Amino acid sequence: MALVVNDRVKETSTTTGTGTLSLAGAVQGFETFVAGIGNSNTTYYTIVNEDGAFEVGIGTVTDAGTDTLSRTTILSSSNSDSAVNFAAGTKDVFCTLPASKAVIEDASNNVTLPADLSVGDDLTIEGGVIDFKSNSGSPAALRMYCEVSNAHYQTLAPQPHSAAASNTLRLPDSGDSGTQDLVAVDISQTLTNKTLTTPVISSISNTGTLTLPTSTDTLVGRATTDTLTNKSIDASQLTGTVANARLDAQLQDVAGLATTAGKIIQGDGSNFALSAYTLPTSDGSAGKVLTTDGSGAVTFETPTTGDITSVVAGSGLTGGATSGAATLNVGAGNLIDVQADQVDVDLSELTTSTSNADGDFFVVVDSSNGQRKLTKGNINNSGFNNDAGYTTNTGDITSVVAGSGLTGGATSGAATLNVGAGTGIDVAADAVSVDVSDFMTNGSNNRVVTATGADGMNAEANMQFDGSTLTVTGDIVPGANDSHDLGASDNVWRNLYTGDLHLSNEAKSEGNAVDGTKGSWTIQEGAEDLYLFNNKSGKKYKFKLEEV
Repeated sequence: MALVVNDRVKETSTTTGTGTLSLAGAVQGFETFVAGIGNSNTTYYTIVNEDGAFEVGIGTVTDAGTDTLSRTTILSSSNSDSAVNFAAGTKDVFCTLPASKAVIEDASNNVTLPADLSVGDDLTIEGGVIDFKSNSGSPAALRMYCEVSNAHYQTLAPQPHSAAASNTLRLPDSGDSGTQDLVAVDISQTLTNKTLTTPVISSISNTGTLTLPTSTDTLVGRATTDTLTNKSIDASQLTGTVANARLDAQLQDVAGLATTAGKIIQGDGSNFALSAYTLPTSDGSAGKVLTTDGSGAVTFETPTTGDITSVVAGSGLTGGATSGAATLNVGAGNLIDVQADQVDVDLSELTTSTSNADGDFFVVVDSSNGQRKLTKGNINNSGFNNDAGYTTNTGDITSVVAGSGLTGGATSGAATLNVGAGTGIDVAADAVSVDVSDFMTNGSNNRVVTATGADGMNAEANMQFDGSTLTVTGDIVPGANDSHDLGASDNVWRNLYTGDLHLSNEAKSEGNAVDGTKGSWTIQEGAEDLYLFNNKSGKKYKFKLEEV
């Protein structure tokens, strides 16, 4: 979409309000907006009504069955520069060049642009001096792109205001080549045939600083063999490491240690120090071992041995030894399980029995944790929790009699009562149901049951509702397509209230009575008009209404 301005573009319109204009065609001797501006393009427009109301703005042209011009931006108008609510009447609509968008020389023949300037080709300025001034707090900049369609550019910018700079940057002459590069401070470049005069370079810094001598001298190279004369080097001036000789700092630690009898030198991973304990100054005799008193003194001592010569596993144990480490284990047996650190009684190993004669005793534990065996005959029922509620008592009921609506009963043993089935009541094994069909004389599926008396019901084929209002929460759908009426020719509905009204004769075997075709239409309501939609073609129409 582009902004286009063209000569001799003018149409008329009768559209009212503040919305999009429907264009009625070109005035004699002019072009339409679609022809002169183009579909989807924007343009400057002026609208003038018969009553003198006017509007100037930017609009978008749309090519349609009826061409339109949308009023996108209002620049000026008779309504305080807001959108005009145009009244009825024929309006002239034409392409214009608003004064606020025109570039005009002032009284001194100068032109001031309020915004950016884009030049589609070369720009030549013959005034001699070009001033670049930023319209913000940042320095001005000149961007130079490598290509017209590429985003790569380089920027020529001045120092900020805080630098108070006012010097001149002068480009080099052509030299031996027509192209010259400036020297940058943060990239690697090769300087050819350049002489550095006073001040000369006194230091070069990379990861460290290299300071050159103040008088004529020769530097020592790392890749050559040089002789150092009258040079002193101490440990504080040496840094880094020497291949196969990483002992400089450690040797200094050892050199500073005191000579103490019995002490040894220990390293902690970083430095060397004397041990905290003292070793004997002479060797011990055969068979002795080193022992410590816990305070740093280490001496040779004869190890202490016991009198036990063997460990024998007794009853219930396994293992043992005559030398070295002796291990004893508890032997597992009937009802005894042995694990790494515990011994358990396992009653699950008992033989299962269902015979009363297989046992005479129960194993019990009293309140003092004393273990006893108790004969079966000495266990009282009162000692157990009677959660089943067993009792030896008897009640006073001597018979169960079936009363009204029940059958069955008994005078002894188990008594059973049953609900008696009757008219309208069906009784099953575990359910009692109401059976309406028992009351109906003309029962059939999908009918409404109504009362005909105290004990009578009728299944209605045609239901008549005599209440004041019938409210339906679902849909009312006829039983067959295009087969039933809503009302009759001599018994019509007074008013019919609907949303959209859908009309279709496509289900009929024949079309309409005029041209025999079939169709599907929808009528919808608007604020000022009624609309008709052709559901088959998608076309839309508006009813022509005449106010009375």
